[in-house]
Amino acid sequence: MSDIYIVISLITAGSILGSFSNMLIYRLPRDEDIVFKRSHCPDCAHILGFWQLIPILSYVYQMGKCVYCKKRISLRYLLVEVGTIGIFLITWVMFGLTPYAFQMGVMLWALHILAWTDIETGLLPNTLTYPLLGLNVIMALYFQRLPDAVYGAVVGYLIFWIIGVIGKWVYKKEAMGGGDMKLSAAIGAAFGVKLILLSTYISFMIGGGMALGFIVCKRKNIADTLPLGPAIILAAVISLFWGQKIFGWYFGP
Repeated sequence: MSDIYIVISLITAGSILGSFSNMLIYRLPRDEDIVFKRSHCPDCAHILGFWQLIPILSYVYQMGKCVYCKKRISLRYLLVEVGTIGIFLITWVMFGLTPYAFQMGVMLWALHILAWTDIETGLLPNTLTYPLLGLNVIMALYFQRLPDAVYGAVVGYLIFWIIGVIGKWVYKKEAMGGGDMKLSAAIGAAFGVKLILLSTYISFMIGGGMALGFIVCKRKNIADTLPLGPAIILAAVISLFWGQKIFGWYFGP
């Protein structure tokens, strides 16, 4: 298949799934129907027409505002659509058209949705983390690396579970959400033991830097909780694309 057709196909699929991602980011944490409920403005609840649903172009044409109530539409909608296209293109460039590319593309797409969901609501929906875990286990069976996937999932879950237990004992309140543990388990199933250890270490560095920045800027204090999901996800992306170059480890199938 010609590269130009591949690029066009990936851009088309990425834009469509990017629009779908925005719907999931908004509806999943609110337990809203994602199948039959029509798309609507979150401010005025007006049902959107076909032209208001064209990915990227509709946002640009409407200048980031609802055509009905004139309220500003979050820039997140545009960033998610562009980001989804970028994920598919980068995955293809890095891994080609292979089963491993399919797995990583779907996983990165799901992580993209989870990152935005955690940022906006502080939640990591089970309706995304469980299917992601299942996908990575199935792909591990396909690549004949199921033991490493299982160990990676267990290690990923246990690290954050132990931190949660210690944090609850120290702060006398929940210090680690169950969503973070499940997210780490899902990533561990794809990465295996070595990479989930690296990814977890990097996530602590990123999370610590975020916490320090919020404290310095007086946006949070040391007892406040922060959404750790974006740090876990960013660390996973760094480990996936640069872990081999930095540490000389091969993490593919």
